[in-house]
Amino acid sequence: MRGSSLIAWAAIIVLLLPLACKPVEKKAETSSFNEPLFFDLVKITDGISEKVKLMIMTYQDPETEVIRFSDWYLMSSWRNQKILSSDYAPIGMFTAVASSNSKYMAIAVAAEGHPWVEIISLDSLFASSTYHMVAELNPYPGGIEPVAWENNELLVWSDINLVNKNDSAQLVFDDMLDSARLFAYSLETKKFTRKK
Repeated sequence: MRGSSLIAWAAIIVLLLPLACKPVEKKAETSSFNEPLFFDLVKITDGISEKVKLMIMTYQDPETEVIRFSDWYLMSSWRNQKILSSDYAPIGMFTAVASSNSKYMAIAVAAEGHPWVEIISLDSLFASSTYHMVAELNPYPGGIEPVAWENNELLVWSDINLVNKNDSAQLVFDDMLDSARLFAYSLETKKFTRKK
């Protein structure tokens, strides 16, 4: 069962590759393809749910290894559609975590050696191909990495005390921890709590 599923997705990728390459032709000399990211999601339209797969193809600068472009495709049993192009997708994306209810996606982004997380609305992405950010988690001067979702809370690893960000717009070096800890960010309260 699993082997036939992998073969089916491989066939879809082969069919989509010409579409994915088309907008990148002018960048072919300066970008290289990465392995696509896949997310199994549920898209709800007019009260009807449909299982879909979101495929994100990223292209990186071979010299700096920084993600410079990405193309996003929504794949279902009856059609494949490009829903977002590199002009609107995050630069420097290195991983992403989708919520189990298919409402949000946390995207880990980095620029100039500094990581942060952008939380986007998948409803906006599905409905209007819009990269709508509902929250930005910037731990500077620390690091951050999204791990998973628990209900409407995003679990992240960080080497800085993110709870201090609840009361302050800016963290400082005194907030740094001796090792990474697990924190939860609530979309409802817009606050961090420490898990471990």
